[in-house]
Amino acid sequence: MRRLLRRRPRIPGPAPGAPHRHATCHSWLLDRQLAGHLPADSNILAFQRRFTAFGARPVGDDDVLEFVFHTPPGTADLDRLPQSTTLHRALVRHLRTGGHWRTAHGWTELP
Repeated sequence: MRRLLRRRPRIPGPAPGAPHRHATCHSWLLDRQLAGHLPADSNILAFQRRFTAFGARPVGDDDVLEFVFHTPPGTADLDRLPQSTTLHRALVRHLRTGGHWRTAHGWTELP
């Protein structure tokens, strides 16, 4: 008996060798609220300025705490987190005052 193999459907993309025109990012690093907490010349804000924001901005508190402080989601104790950098202090202060950090989408043109 002949065995039939299923092929995965081909997902359209750029033609082989064609340059990519845009890059996208989905991260808490694109949360525009950071501009109110960090110096204007910070690397994070310079990174943000490269992107045009789009789409929904869901709450990303756990993403921030896990990435910056290495705490598993839902386990952070704000009183025990390090406060050794401007970013640390800004993140914790915002959460303590009832704020939330957001994950955001952005796109940028590639050279």
